[in-house]
Amino acid sequence: MLRTRFTDRVGCSVPVQQAPMGGVATAPDLAAAVADAGGQGMVAAVVLPAPALSEILDEVARRTQGAFGVNFLMPFLDPDTRTELVELAAAKAALVDFFYGDPDPSLVKTVHAGGALASW
Repeated sequence: MLRTRFTDRVGCSVPVQQAPMGGVATAPDLAAAVADAGGQGMVAAVVLPAPALSEILDEVARRTQGAFGVNFLMPFLDPDTRTELVELAAAKAALVDFFYGDPDPSLVKTVHAGGALASW
């Protein structure tokens, strides 16, 4: 265990955050393995519908007690479903990460309202 501000903040024991890697890190396997190893596991939520994202996050939670989060690529986050997806992510993961653009402030508020940390 190596304690840092990052590990304290996200709840992991090793100061390593897995890169969500776009469309290749949507399966729960890698995020759960990283979380089990003490790092911050990440699920890429690129163009996933809410039911699929929910199933993946539930599976990660079943496989690990470690820290994991969800990443959204801003250009691919559908304006019609983004609030629902971000609410879902914030309810099931400790960290919601936005990349390739600044999130709308309302999305950050949604993350915080769900009890998760927001990063970008």
